[in-house]
Amino acid sequence: MLKKSRRYVIIFIITLLIIYVTFFTPHVLTNLVIAMGCRYVKLTYVIPLNDGSNRSYLEHFTFSHYSFDAKLMSLHLRKAQLKYDEIIDTPTLYHEYQVVKHTPTKSDDDKYSSFTCTCATICKDIFRNTNKKKLNISVVVGKRYLLQNKLQYGNYLCIASYTVSKNNTYEEICKRHHNAVKKEMNNKNTYAKLISAYDYLKSDVVFNSQRDLTHISHENGFTMYKLNNLYFYNEEHMKSLLHDTSTLKFISLNKYDDDWIITKISKLISWFGLT
Repeated sequence: MLKKSRRYVIIFIITLLIIYVTFFTPHVLTNLVIAMGCRYVKLTYVIPLNDGSNRSYLEHFTFSHYSFDAKLMSLHLRKAQLKYDEIIDTPTLYHEYQVVKHTPTKSDDDKYSSFTCTCATICKDIFRNTNKKKLNISVVVGKRYLLQNKLQYGNYLCIASYTVSKNNTYEEICKRHHNAVKKEMNNKNTYAKLISAYDYLKSDVVFNSQRDLTHISHENGFTMYKLNNLYFYNEEHMKSLLHDTSTLKFISLNKYDDDWIITKISKLISWFGLT
């Protein structure tokens, strides 16, 4: 009888622990899970020489994703110590085929952001070029703006989720995206709990805006431009990844002037790993 009671106590404690970790996840655990998916973030920037030539400095940076989200990376890059030891002909920052040519809605300027319209355009493209009837979508939402200390280490990110079908119009997809992100922005949680992993892992597509990393206004008075033409071999390679419906796609997007570009498409290769 005593052994049976002890077993119940152990089961009860384990159940409480699972509930706590799932719904009240410690921030350190969230950071660990993110680092398991992407341990390091490597960034390359060009800094045009101010001498009238078509030459630029090339600078490389590496951040631990355990300690840095994109917003914190951008804040540190503004004060980064530079090497100035590599000069190259100024490269093309991105290829034209990486640009997502979204179609503005009639109320685009007033109602939906260019990022929302870009994500809707990608969804419609996937529906046109695959046999998918519906898509489960997740969007990475930065929550660092809620912190008093904006330089606090760690990942302050949450997940907004929604579902769209092939029959949805472009405007309907924009509306669902907009409402899902707005709902998460109004949520006072500053980082994702493990319960969010359910929505994340059942997603077909995860959209991640890296707008904060596109160009950095350095404190010394110049601008660093992120080099984004390093991932795809050609347009066919990018399209093959975009239209591959066999697994979750993590789509990173950067913004140059009025253009949103697809920087990288990663595939889920394990429970937590991306490649």
